[in-house]
Amino acid sequence: MKLWVLFGFVLLALLSSGYHMTIAQNAGQCGSISAKNLVANVNSSHNITCYFCGSDAADQVEWKYAGNLLPSSYYTKVTSSVSMVSLQNLGLTSREGENLTCTFKTESYTASVKTGYPPEDPRDLECITQNFGKLKCSWNTGRDTNIETNYTVCSW
Repeated sequence: MKLWVLFGFVLLALLSSGYHMTIAQNAGQCGSISAKNLVANVNSSHNITCYFCGSDAADQVEWKYAGNLLPSSYYTKVTSSVSMVSLQNLGLTSREGENLTCTFKTESYTASVKTGYPPEDPRDLECITQNFGKLKCSWNTGRDTNIETNYTVCSW
C-alpha cells in the first residue's frame, strides 16, 4: 500500500511570488496606519498609508523606519490628512522586525515590518509509520527563512 504525503506549506504570508500580507486595523479611518504587521520578501517594495485625524497632517508628517528618519522624497501627500510612504527594496530585518512609524504632532502610528526569504522545497524527506496510525516525518528545510514558517504534513 502506498502512502501519499502532501506537503502544504503555510508560511505567515511569505510566498515565492513576492506576495505580502498586511494585517490592518481600522485601515482607512482617521487615526490608523494601513498595515499593522507587514511580512514581505527581502528586496520587495511596499506602500504604507497613514490616516491622521488632524488636518494638514500630511504636510508636516515624519516617517521613521528602524529608528531612522526617512527622507521626504520617500513619502507622498495623498490628502491633507493622509500620507503614504514607499519602502523600496527592503533589506533583511531582524527576526523581531523593524518599526515603521508615522508621526504628526501628538498623533503617532506604528507598523511592524518583517522580511525574509521564501522557503526552499524540502529535501531528504523520510516518513515512518506503524500500522498507519501515527506518521512521523522529517526533512531538511533548507536555508533559514528569517520569519516564522510552518510546515504541515497530511496523509490520506
